[in-house]
Amino acid sequence: MKLTIFAAIVLAIAVSAAQAQSTTAATPTIAGLSTTFDSLATELPRLNDTMARMTVENEKLMKEYKVYKDDQTQKLAWIAAQVAEQERTVKKPMEDAFNKKNDEIKARCEGKTLDKGPYQRCMDDIAAIEQERAYINKQWPAYAQAWNDKNVAPINAVILKQNARIAQIDAEIKANFEVFTIAQDRSILVRNRIKGILNEIQMYCANKPAPGTGFTYNEWVKYCTNVDWDGASKKLPPLWKP
Repeated sequence: MKLTIFAAIVLAIAVSAAQAQSTTAATPTIAGLSTTFDSLATELPRLNDTMARMTVENEKLMKEYKVYKDDQTQKLAWIAAQVAEQERTVKKPMEDAFNKKNDEIKARCEGKTLDKGPYQRCMDDIAAIEQERAYINKQWPAYAQAWNDKNVAPINAVILKQNARIAQIDAEIKANFEVFTIAQDRSILVRNRIKGILNEIQMYCANKPAPGTGFTYNEWVKYCTNVDWDGASKKLPPLWKP
């Protein structure tokens, strides 16, 4: 099927109009760039506020975190010192007394040829020292358990609660940092776009001819960017007019 000459002309006009409309839409204006700039510029204070708030909040959380960690360090140091003290003042004297008796019995009874009386005494002493060994082996763990229940268990209960809060702090810090990072990334994007808009405005005015011959290049760029940009009135005369 062939197009008529009239139809071809109409088609050509339609295509040309569409191309012109596309070119016009793609061409930035000072007013359009100004609107975009203003919209982006209003984001920056909010983004800065978000980053500042998240920073302050995480600093507070880290201080709280450090309080718990320092407190736990002190508590664990106290426990270690007290355990060592109990072993020195309770366990060691008990063991030293036992070892002294045991060594005396060994020196007196082992490897010796004894008469019936000394032999029987050795047998009785060995039986007694074995009973004492069993008593010590049972007594110290029981004492240690009772001491731990009284002195260590309450501290461990506090540390357990602190660790639960520390886990919450870790989660809150990570969440705040994520919010901070999103705001920071958006701030960088906005600042780069604003910088690009300023470059576009400069290029727009640099490539657009002045509406009069009295402008110097710098005067025209300033005049061009002020109108619809700084809110200057379009009715104001150019700088070069009296």
